[in-house]
Amino acid sequence: MWAQQFFLWLVFSILVGALEDLVKEKLLEIINNTEGYILSLTEGKAVSKTSIISSNTEVAWDELNKFRTITAENVRLRKSPSMNSEVIEVLNKNRVVAILDTKDRQWLFVQVIIGGEKLQGWVNRSYTKQLGL
Repeated sequence: MWAQQFFLWLVFSILVGALEDLVKEKLLEIINNTEGYILSLTEGKAVSKTSIISSNTEVAWDELNKFRTITAENVRLRKSPSMNSEVIEVLNKNRVVAILDTKDRQWLFVQVIIGGEKLQGWVNRSYTKQLGL
């Protein structure tokens, strides 16, 4: 009996986590197609929650708490949470990333879309900030 309950809890936890990641992925795609976000990548001003929601009424305000903006140029997306880790991609200022894991206090496991390709890796938390209002 206990083994069955544990197994059901495990399966449920995995499914809920996968569903949450899928929702973040879809929101990241919506953000990447928002005109205000596209302009933020070239004009130097980070996209705000307000501009995302005004362009996409199906996005809820609190869902955007799971996203952060890159705050510097040439921030490295890494394979593991270490400054010595292999670099997957270099991220530019104002790029929006979806937060997948925050267990490490110094590093964030994130997903980003670049050129239509979805990449996952680690960024140093000090080079990110929450989306502005």
